[in-house]
Order: sequence, then C-alpha cells, then structure tokens
Amino acid sequence: MKEFKKIEFQTGPNGFLQVNHDGVLFEYKENDYDFTQLAMAWLEENYPDAVKYLEGKFKKNKWNRRLFEWSIVTNFFSCKCGALDDELDIDAEGEIHVEHVNCPIRSFCDDKICRMLSKYKLTDEESKVIPLLADGMSHESIGIILGKNANTIKSTINRACKRFEIQMNGKVLVAFCRKKGLL
Repeated sequence: MKEFKKIEFQTGPNGFLQVNHDGVLFEYKENDYDFTQLAMAWLEENYPDAVKYLEGKFKKNKWNRRLFEWSIVTNFFSCKCGALDDELDIDAEGEIHVEHVNCPIRSFCDDKICRMLSKYKLTDEESKVIPLLADGMSHESIGIILGKNANTIKSTINRACKRFEIQMNGKVLVAFCRKKGLL
C-alpha cells in the first residue's frame, strides 16, 4: 500500500481493528509497519492534536516504536471509524469520513479522540465570510452584510488561503473548505 486512500476500518467481533483496503480485509497488527507509517504520516498531517494526546496516553510504549505507533493508529481509527458501513472511511482523495462510534463499548478514549477536530478549522471570522463567498457573493456584498470593508473581507480570505497553503483564490478556498467538510 503506497497511498492512504480507499480504506474502510471496522472493529471486529474480537475487538481488534480490521482494515479493508481495495477489497482485501486484514486484521491490523503491530507488525503491519508499512501501514502504520502511512497512517501516522496521515494523522500527523490532519490530526496533530489527536496524535499529541495519544502520544501522552501511550508514552509507556515509546521505547518500542512499533507498538507505540500501532497503539496510536489503532486507538484513533477505532474511535473515529470503527463502525462498519457502506462509505469508505478514507476516500479516494485521502479525506476522512468520521463515523459515530459508541465509545463506552469500545473503552478506548473516553470520547476525547471522537471529539477532536482536524487541523483544518475556520476562525470565527472565516466561518462568517466563507459561506457567503460560497453563495457567490462579492467581497463588497459580504462586507455590507458583515459591516466590514471589502479589503477586510479580501484579507480574511487571503489569510485562510495562506494558512491552508492553497492558491490565493476565493473559488479555490471554497472548494477546499467543501472538500474538508468545513462548509
């Protein structure tokens, strides 16, 4: 597996995390190191706060890197994606589709992981501006509605583009926000 895409996770009847990648179902084990490396890279990019929390939780295993990272990956995906359904948990674009998993049954994280958000979040100001931009409004129209100057609206959009490391373009920003589930 070279890409972290097109993956379905589920918690099997024995309580272990199972992975279905391209129609091949396997029980995720500590020795699945290639998968662990891909998953850790994806987690560090998209959920750094969750990784930090889980590193603290599993710090006693830090001396055994494979066990340490396997524990982080298992805990995260069991909590975020452990239910079997018809939608890929990691789609063809590498985006996660979070499921509601009954944590008290899983007994992993006391809902801390389930509630963590991706690093891709909108600021309060962006959450007011970008939906209006998505509706096709101009900077001037958005400014009138929000009681702001059109240049302030443009600056808000540009700051978001810079933070998300995407092209400085309102349409690109709206497409990015839709893809990341921010709208």
